[in-house]
This record gives sequence, C-alpha cells and structure tokens, in this order.
Amino acid sequence: MFLDTPLKGISLYSIEAPEHGGETRFLNAARAFRDMPESLKKRIEGLSARHVYDYNANRGDARPDPSKLSDKVDTSVYPVVWVHPESGTPLLYISKLFTTEVIGLSREESDKLLDDLFAYLDSIPDEYAHKWRPGDLIIWDNLHLQHARADFPETERRALRRVPIALKVA
Repeated sequence: MFLDTPLKGISLYSIEAPEHGGETRFLNAARAFRDMPESLKKRIEGLSARHVYDYNANRGDARPDPSKLSDKVDTSVYPVVWVHPESGTPLLYISKLFTTEVIGLSREESDKLLDDLFAYLDSIPDEYAHKWRPGDLIIWDNLHLQHARADFPETERRALRRVPIALKVA
C-alpha cells in the first residue's frame, strides 16, 4: 500500500512455526467493500488515503502517528475504494498498520472515518487463517486479500521467507 506500485502478490514460505498462534489471517478486501453498509460506502466515495511505512512509526496494531514519521518514509496515496487493475473489482484499500490519513479531511474527520472503517473491518470474520507448519508455501493476490499475523508466545519462534510479486504497470 505504501509503495508507488503496490505488490500484485506475496508468497510466504515457512521455515519455523510456533506451536501456538502465529497464523496468517486473510480478509477479502473485495467482499469487505461489497458487503459494507451503504451509509459507510457513501462516506468514502471519491476519497483517497495516504499509506505509510516507516520503521520508526509502524509498530503494533495501531495507525502510525503522522507526527512521529521520519523524513525517509515510504508513502503513497490511493483511492479508499481502489479498482483491481486486472479483475476490475472494487476493493476497500486501507490498512490499520499503514493508512495514516484520508486526504482532504481534517485530522479529526479523518481519524473518525478511519476508526469507523477499521471497526467495520474488525467485525468481519477472516476469509481464511493459515496455521503454519515448516515447509508450507502460500501465494496470494495481495490486492484482493489483506493479511495479518496473529500473536504467538515470545518463547516460540516463527521464521518465514517472503517473496514479493510486482504488479505489471502498462
């Protein structure tokens, strides 16, 4: 989300997996938009959002604080409802970890709208949750599916290798 050209896909390969927790959870962004209440769809119509990755500010499961961003952040702006470049499917294109603001709204309005959108996303059950075993490989459409890691005990190890798949831009 924070790159100039979003990743088309991602693959993860498991080297070590915890006994408890550590699953990768997936949420279908197309279904999230399709099933969204009409009142929320109207609020986001035509809006764009800034997405940021900053090693200093992206921590935990909260939005990065714009006041704590370094001057070397990766940042991009995309429509909140982005159309998949291959399927033509509208997607809800926001992330609790990367989306910092809705462009053109005051900080208060932006925070309120993002809080409402993230509450909606949190109310949706996972499309799929993968319990890792060493040797597992998963490849997914990174535009249609949002992903997140479930917590696991700090006494256990989780080691995955990630390979990004670039989006071909015409």
